[in-house]
Amino acid sequence: MYASVVAADRYVDGNALRSGSRSAAAVAGPGAGGALVQALSAPFALLMDAMTYLVSAVCLGRIRAKEAPPAPREGGGLTAGLRWVTANRTPGLLLAGVSMLSLCHTFLGTLFVLYGRTSWG
Repeated sequence: MYASVVAADRYVDGNALRSGSRSAAAVAGPGAGGALVQALSAPFALLMDAMTYLVSAVCLGRIRAKEAPPAPREGGGLTAGLRWVTANRTPGLLLAGVSMLSLCHTFLGTLFVLYGRTSWG
């Protein structure tokens, strides 16, 4: 999406500005929200939050970027990927290992909720 909004020679600058604004919002946002709630009240802070989303939607709606035509799709995406995974030994073994790890982690989480709480209390 960003490639069509920013010219190719300004792509790195555009991503840097986007990342910087995201970081600034992550750092300053919670403090500003808390100050707004403390100074004015929670309902007014929520109203201000909704207004910022409205302003953001209007600004995004005003962007007029020319989209490049989509690349032609190659056939057999999922089946070609599955054929490649089954034809090569390493990705199949990694997939099996990660699947087993995820299954065991899910079991551990479930058992911890059931039995871990009773042993502490």
